[in-house]
Amino acid sequence: MEPPDTLWLEVNRASSSNSLMLQKVGFFHFGARHDDPKTALERALEDAQKGKDQPSGVDSDPDALIVLPEAFNIAVPYRGEGERNFERTILVDLRHVAKRFNVLFVAGLVIRERCGPRIPYSAAYLIDGTTCPILMCYKFVPDGTEAGNKERPENYTVWSTETPDFKNPILYQGVNIGALICADAAAPKMGPNQSYWDRLLTVVKASDVICVPAHMDKNILGDGKVGSSAALTSVWKNKLLILANSRPNAINSFITDGAGIIREPAICDPENKVITLPLTSLTVGR
Repeated sequence: MEPPDTLWLEVNRASSSNSLMLQKVGFFHFGARHDDPKTALERALEDAQKGKDQPSGVDSDPDALIVLPEAFNIAVPYRGEGERNFERTILVDLRHVAKRFNVLFVAGLVIRERCGPRIPYSAAYLIDGTTCPILMCYKFVPDGTEAGNKERPENYTVWSTETPDFKNPILYQGVNIGALICADAAAPKMGPNQSYWDRLLTVVKASDVICVPAHMDKNILGDGKVGSSAALTSVWKNKLLILANSRPNAINSFITDGAGIIREPAICDPENKVITLPLTSLTVGR
């Protein structure tokens, strides 16, 4: 086994048929302008490249994995009123954005599917600029906005048939990228729904990077503050956790190092911002 402080360097030397070589990981904190998610993301990516010596149309942080929040595409605040946009065109839109900025997305999306329910499942997709989007998993845990709950807006249908995982994790550029959508990353450890926790353990164990597309309140995954632990399990070694939140003034959007410690910067403001950090800066012992 590689020593902790060299593991990620070796991972990123791994050969692959994909053209993108992952060097950085990050998140899109989606705190404003939910009515136009594609434009909000593009402007945040453009802002991230300002002041860099890069030609137009090339991201300042190329070769980055960026996590997008839960239900990124619905065009209203997650718990707000208004008609939800469940159109599948967001897959094409995000593929174009990924190609333009030379990035890879793990995106939380709620989109219509052939023969699917009226209120679609909440899903995580892996999207780059060269291949078809890949469905990784569906959301497994109810959060109070699921279909059938008439007290709040209906955002998604809970997946309730066997495993919600299809390609989760997925091996990309030698890195096992996993996803847990919001409440799935805070599954109860005991009680009648033990399957939620068992599934979390399975995904975490098999992943190098765990992506959490979220609309999450405070005090769900620890306190969310820089320097605190956000490890999802008691055994946590050489695994990175990335949380992308769309709930302003709640838990921060953040990135952990390989020990599960939240690194600076972490964002919770009502603003839109892309943050990435080099993989080599997140290894244990650095």
